[in-house]
Amino acid sequence: MDKLTEQNFISEIHSKTDLTQYINAIFSDRKIGPLEFLPLANYCLEHTKTDVVSFKAFRRLERLWVLLKFLLFSLKNTSGPIAECGVLKGFSASAMNILMGEIKKLENERLLDIWLIDSFEGLSEPVEKDWIKYEDNSYYGPSMQKGHFAVPIGEVKEHFLQSPNVKFAKGWVPDVFINLPEEKWGFVHIDLDLYQPIKDSLSYFYPRMSPGGVIINDDFGSPLFPGAGKAWDEFFKEKNEGYAILDTGQAVFIKN
Repeated sequence: MDKLTEQNFISEIHSKTDLTQYINAIFSDRKIGPLEFLPLANYCLEHTKTDVVSFKAFRRLERLWVLLKFLLFSLKNTSGPIAECGVLKGFSASAMNILMGEIKKLENERLLDIWLIDSFEGLSEPVEKDWIKYEDNSYYGPSMQKGHFAVPIGEVKEHFLQSPNVKFAKGWVPDVFINLPEEKWGFVHIDLDLYQPIKDSLSYFYPRMSPGGVIINDDFGSPLFPGAGKAWDEFFKEKNEGYAILDTGQAVFIKN
């Protein structure tokens, strides 16, 4: 069964099931730093009005868990700001901001800046490395077209009105990076789906990471966006650097 067929199969099965009790069984006793994980995740989903497609019901939570665990790791080892490339409605950014806020409050330290970087006009133009191919050869092309995932910046800003440490950089990668401060970054979350913007983001942030800083790629193993993994793998092969591939489909690099 190819990955796309598997997604359709899972979606059909899950459409007949109330997943709440399954999610509670897996996640209800998890803590992330000083917070209960599942209430945090549910709050951020509701607060940002983020929809979860049924085949990703568990994977989205597992990926958020991994994301926040590595954020905690970076906060212990660096003091650099945080960046997220590819924001959508702000679900993961909201969770990162809340968790960091609770930690910094306990430690009586200032909040780090979180830079949210996005075109807010959806995907850029996919290149051939982003294309998917069905097993029966009935289709070869991008899974989604330019402009998919567009969310107006004003809609996202509404979720962070009480967070002056959250900064916005609107524009296309890599040109948008000119708007960022010249910093040593502590944590970078790349969720851009496509080959070229992911590779351009790595080219920008890799030399600007603090020791102990983390770069995490949300889409490394995505069957819908194969260019994400290709960009990540090519970049780190060029640098002769190792990284970790996780069962969640994410990939993670820690700067030594």
